[in-house]
Amino acid sequence: MNRFKRALFCFVACFVISAGLSMATETAANQALQVFNDQKDAVVTVEIVVQQHFSMMGMGSESEENRIETTGVVIDNTGLTVVALSATDPMSMMAGILGGMLGDDMQMQSEITDARILTDSTPIPATVVLRDRDNDLAFLRPITPQEPPLPFVDLAQNAQPGLLDTIVVIERLGKVASRIHTVELTRITGIVERPRLFYVTPSDAVGAPAFSLDGKCIGIFVVRILEQGNTGNFSPLSMLSGMDDAITVILRPTAIISESAAQAPQIEDK
Repeated sequence: MNRFKRALFCFVACFVISAGLSMATETAANQALQVFNDQKDAVVTVEIVVQQHFSMMGMGSESEENRIETTGVVIDNTGLTVVALSATDPMSMMAGILGGMLGDDMQMQSEITDARILTDSTPIPATVVLRDRDNDLAFLRPITPQEPPLPFVDLAQNAQPGLLDTIVVIERLGKVASRIHTVELTRITGIVERPRLFYVTPSDAVGAPAFSLDGKCIGIFVVRILEQGNTGNFSPLSMLSGMDDAITVILRPTAIISESAAQAPQIEDK
């Protein structure tokens, strides 16, 4: 009889634990879906035309034009939109990674010649008003004020997550996937406090915002690069192995984004 009671107790305990975990997972999913529905319209596609120039002593120079799409986030009622700077200027990112390996004989430059914010309606002409290279942020404003204002993420409503906290990531895919919005539940797996706070997660959704389960903005995913000369062991071999020691995707906190955005001029003030 005692064996039967113990077996029954174990069965009931396992059932209760399993049911509790299932309910917690379902609750998190429901909360994430609510955040997604509330915030997704502020997550846009930013289309940028980049003129890239490459030159090497003794070999002349080349130029090419590329059209780039990346995820952006509208962050105020004027339409100010933030993207990862590295996504708008991949050549400069590569130059930063290679650093001194390029030498003085090789030059890489790029120039943004056109930009548009793509919502679900008419494309909105925009211009880059601020580049923050230290934090991998770029800010764009619509050339013409929008009426009614675009939906935006209120950075004043923000959250500071702890280790292993669940977060909601909202991304907008590219043209090949019809630019649909996607939602992902993931966790904070690391917190780096110095020299400036950032979070580590499994997500690589560059340009996408992350939210707490109650809908407060945590930050935006950007790229962190250690320029050659600071990595200590950078070499061409590290490029072939994925540049793990030189480049990674991080979650830049809302406070830093707000601090940078406060410096973004109006178009007429540029």
